[in-house]
Amino acid sequence: MVGDTVNLASRIQGLNKGFGNDILISAITVERLVDDIDIEVEKQSATTVKGKRNPVEVYKLVQAFYAGLRCNAKIVISSSRGSLPI
Repeated sequence: MVGDTVNLASRIQGLNKGFGNDILISAITVERLVDDIDIEVEKQSATTVKGKRNPVEVYKLVQAFYAGLRCNAKIVISSSRGSLPI
């Protein structure tokens, strides 16, 4: 059985093509990353995804910096804390 976090991450990943983006992340991921990584995001339209009653806020990941170095965040994993780039 797949958990809610993994389902949501999969649904967000599926939205990339429709938004014309490479990486979309949820609002909760943005909130959790801002303390650890300097990120630049662009808010996209809130979207309803299968399995959720309310629209989900998603953000395009424009760029990310860690310790002053630009990161190439192409891989997104899902954990109990939400979707996190590695």
